[in-house]
Amino acid sequence: MEGNESNERPRREWVRNPNGIREVYSNNIHTNWSLFDVRILFGYLKPELGNSERFVIEEQAAISLDWVQAKNLSNILSQMVEAYESVNGEILQPKLAPTYEEMKENEGK
Repeated sequence: MEGNESNERPRREWVRNPNGIREVYSNNIHTNWSLFDVRILFGYLKPELGNSERFVIEEQAAISLDWVQAKNLSNILSQMVEAYESVNGEILQPKLAPTYEEMKENEGK
C-alpha cells in the first residue's frame, strides 16, 4: 500500500509572526455565526467620556473560527475555568456598586 496509512498527525510548530501580534484587553463579547463560522467580537466596556451615567463598548478585535475550532476553544476554556474555580472558588457575576450620588441619596434612609 502506498501513501501514509498511519493515523499520525502531521507535525505542527508554532512560529512567531515577524510583524508581531496585537494583544488586546476585553471585558465584553458579542457573538454571531453562520453555517460555516463563529465570529467573536471583543470589546472594552467603559464609561463614556464626560458622562458617568452612560457606558460605551469600544471594539477591540474580532476573531472568526470554523465550528471545529470553536468547539476546541469551548473545551479548552471550560477546562481552564474548572481549574481556576477548583483553586479560587466559583466565579460569580460581579455586582455594580451604587454611584456616589445614590449613596448620598440613601444616606438618610
